[in-house]
Amino acid sequence: MHKIDTLGSILGAFTDSNPATIVDDDWFNAVQSEIVNLIEAAGITLVKGTNTQLLAAVVAYIAAHNAVTNPHSAASAATASRLALRDAAGRTQFADPSAAQDAATKAYVDALQFAAPTWTIQTLAANWSSGSGIGAIKDRDGFLWLKGAVLAGTGAGTTIITLPAGMRPAAQRGFAIAANLTGTLTPVGLSVSDVGVVALQASPTAGQTFFVDSVRFLAEQ
Repeated sequence: MHKIDTLGSILGAFTDSNPATIVDDDWFNAVQSEIVNLIEAAGITLVKGTNTQLLAAVVAYIAAHNAVTNPHSAASAATASRLALRDAAGRTQFADPSAAQDAATKAYVDALQFAAPTWTIQTLAANWSSGSGIGAIKDRDGFLWLKGAVLAGTGAGTTIITLPAGMRPAAQRGFAIAANLTGTLTPVGLSVSDVGVVALQASPTAGQTFFVDSVRFLAEQ
C-alpha cells in the first residue's frame, strides 16, 4: 500500500486544485488488494454486488482471535494488537487475571477490596484451654489481630500459641495484656516472636485467664 503520489497530490493527500489529483491504476490496485486480502484471509469468497464482506471479515477476525461467539464470552489470552469485542453497552469482558500484567475483572477487584477477612482459631499449647480459643485475623492493611481469652491449666508453660507463616512480625513485638485471677485484673507482658511464638513474660498460675484482644501488629512474614 502507498499514499497517492501522482500529479496534483500534495504530501500523499488528494487535492482539488488546478490540476486536481490524478488517480492512477497503481493506487487503485493497491487499495483493492488491501481490502481483498483481508476478506479472503477470513475465508470469504468475493461476491460482486455484496458490499458487506469487509465488515464480515473484520467481525470474523475479532471472533477468531478473541475466541468468543458473543460479547459475554471469556476472551482468550492477550496477544499484541488483538482487537477486543464490545457488547451493545460498550463493555468488554475478560477472563479473571492470572499474571501481573493481565487486566483485572470487576469480580476480581471486588474480591480484593470488599471480601471480609475471616478469623482462624489457633491451636493452643499444652495445658492451655478456652471455650472459644484464640482467633487470629489479618486485615487488608496487613495487620494481625488476636482475640479471645485462654485459661492456664496445671503445668501450662509460657507459650500460648504459635502463629503460622504470614501472620508473624519481622522482629519480636511486646504487648501488655490483662490477666484475671480470683476476680482481679492485672497487666501482664506478652511477646510475639519473629517465628510466631506468642508467649507470656512470666509463668502463669493454674486457673489464671489471659485476654489477648489488645494484640495487634504488622504481619510482615
